[in-house]
Amino acid sequence: MKKLTMLPVLNTEEWAEVFCAEGSENEKRWNVPNSVNRYTHRYPVERENVERIWGIEEGEIDVASWIIYGELNDKRWFFLDASQWTEEDYGDEVTYWGGGSCVVAESEVELIRSGMNDEARARFKLRIKATTVDLTKGQENSGVTMCCSSYTNYEVIRGEDPQKPTKPSSLKGLVGKIAKSLVEWSQEDADEDDDE
Repeated sequence: MKKLTMLPVLNTEEWAEVFCAEGSENEKRWNVPNSVNRYTHRYPVERENVERIWGIEEGEIDVASWIIYGELNDKRWFFLDASQWTEEDYGDEVTYWGGGSCVVAESEVELIRSGMNDEARARFKLRIKATTVDLTKGQENSGVTMCCSSYTNYEVIRGEDPQKPTKPSSLKGLVGKIAKSLVEWSQEDADEDDDE
């Protein structure tokens, strides 16, 4: 069995608190995730299980939460956030971790669409572009029977330039490409029949 190793960037006291690591003030409080669908396993998200970080932002006490998202070694996608607060305790100002949440999903698109709030998407400079494709367009007299009339393809748009989408990272994107190819192929076939 492969030994799990922690990414160096996560090996700090603050990220131990965010991930509710053993021995931290928040031990096992919010690292058991909610799932954006009922099929995603809800095993705890731990620093040692993070395979790749796609976005990470340190927080600021009483202002912004600590947020991170990426892929786990079991191929789930995760988003984790936690906040630090100050409170006066007998005249002394005390900082504590006041809350957090964790979400997991099967895909990046699903995580960003349903597992992140608007603030997190803005801080990571992410947005989701939805494109609806009409599969019946131009098919009225082609003799092709379609199982559905349209589909929606979702793409993750990263960074400042919304004109540079990443590859679709969902099954819907792949199905959409296949369906589009079938429509184009059947249209070419219909055009050839018209030429004869």
